[in-house]
Amino acid sequence: MFGVTILCTHVEGELQGTQFVSADLTLEIPADRAPNTNNKKVVLGIRPEDVSVTGGTCATVQNYERHGDHTDLFLTLGDTKLSARQHGTSARTDTVDFSIDNSKVHFFSSDENGVRL
Repeated sequence: MFGVTILCTHVEGELQGTQFVSADLTLEIPADRAPNTNNKKVVLGIRPEDVSVTGGTCATVQNYERHGDHTDLFLTLGDTKLSARQHGTSARTDTVDFSIDNSKVHFFSSDENGVRL
């Protein structure tokens, strides 16, 4: 179900200049972080600690895990699954607003090799 999201969220989409565009998410990427892919499909990777539960886009909370000093939230945005790490205590809620630290994203090829770009 959420398997890989514990370590890193993977979202398939396309880089269009300095914008990452997927079916459910559009994210402006700093020019120094956006690889030149000529608008080919790529996979965006982001760690849960780089997804903030503040401002931005609304997602549905599917599940959560409390770990003492932080809570991992498992989110859905359309068909996209994300995980976010919230520090401190977290009240149970159905939706949260989140934002992604676009300076911490990683890109991988969308083919079977999945190499980092």
